[in-house]
Amino acid sequence: MTPFEQITALLDREEAAYRVVEHSAEGRSLEVAAVRGTSVSQGAKALVCRVKGIEAPGVLAVLAGDRRAELKKIVAAVVASIAAPSAPAPPLPQAAPRQPG
Repeated sequence: MTPFEQITALLDREEAAYRVVEHSAEGRSLEVAAVRGTSVSQGAKALVCRVKGIEAPGVLAVLAGDRRAELKKIVAAVVASIAAPSAPAPPLPQAAPRQPG
């Protein structure tokens, strides 16, 4: 199952309201929002990160389109969730909105 299929299956299972808008890969949140006809904050970007010392092939981080990824905070959250697997992963702090351009 692809990551997209996993995410949509989770949304379906939880009965979340969402829609899928297919478009060419634009590479920048501002351009993608224009194609979708939405604000940048309504979109999401997904990053696959490799974390040293973790055997998983990658960690999927999904954040709002207007947020900047802070990789050190992503790694800290992953490490914390591995150190205490029975505890829920701590939420990532809100990053400052990214300025368009």
